[in-house]
Amino acid sequence: MRDAINRFSDALDTTPVRAWSLIVSIYGDCVMPRGGELWLGTLTELLAALDVEPGSTRTAMSRLARDGFLERHRVGRTSHYRLSGEALALSRRAERLIYRTTAPTPPPGWEMVVTLPPGAADRKQLARAGYAALVPGVYARPHADDAPPPPDAVIRLTATGDDAALATALYPLADIAARYHGFITATAQITPYAEDADPLQALALRIMLVHGFRRIVLRDPHLSRDARPADWPADAAYRAFATLYRRLEPLSDSWLDDNAQNAAGPLPKPDDARRFCDPTPATVDM
Repeated sequence: MRDAINRFSDALDTTPVRAWSLIVSIYGDCVMPRGGELWLGTLTELLAALDVEPGSTRTAMSRLARDGFLERHRVGRTSHYRLSGEALALSRRAERLIYRTTAPTPPPGWEMVVTLPPGAADRKQLARAGYAALVPGVYARPHADDAPPPPDAVIRLTATGDDAALATALYPLADIAARYHGFITATAQITPYAEDADPLQALALRIMLVHGFRRIVLRDPHLSRDARPADWPADAAYRAFATLYRRLEPLSDSWLDDNAQNAAGPLPKPDDARRFCDPTPATVDM
């Protein structure tokens, strides 16, 4: 089964696996619905099933705490980590993007921002908010009613036009489509192994599934139907994700029920009723 998990990771193009990135996926998928806090010992055991050494886990946790993603507190000699307020908000947005049965489909139209002066705004912050550079100092993203607001020091505009042409100019759509196709193939290849997995193996497969899908979904600009290329594979990838996730969920949850701890003891049962309940009309969150 370890070889199968490694092949799954390779097929999902998640190698090299970075411990801090896996931890982000674990907190978003497993910890956030169960109170948001996890004992470091539980996390270390879980990451060991994914070939992450304890030293790498500790280093990654220190980095995430230093960067403000996690907050640490000690109970006696044990360390416990929970999502910071900002990280929780980001994880909630990602959750609404990931745990769906169909791809988000915003209405046609674009939001544009102009930086004042050109280049003054933080490009990484704009990218995290879903914007791509159209020309120097001008950024655009697909319209979305509940998308995060743009950074300060910008003029915000709305625009309409040739959605498909603008999308092609702004985003590497062929690369994103190829990643979706690769994900569909990888999930088909790993599905037979899910039948023979024990609880920890099922959880390891589930984490790699979420981790691989998250990396694609957060690159996808989630275009309106008018802006998408023909035969856009996102809906098929979302169906593949939802099907395999649901197959792995009962067994993998049993490992968390029996083994995962926070400062108060066993983790509570998951509060994940929002997952796979696609809103109508669907809107995009970055």
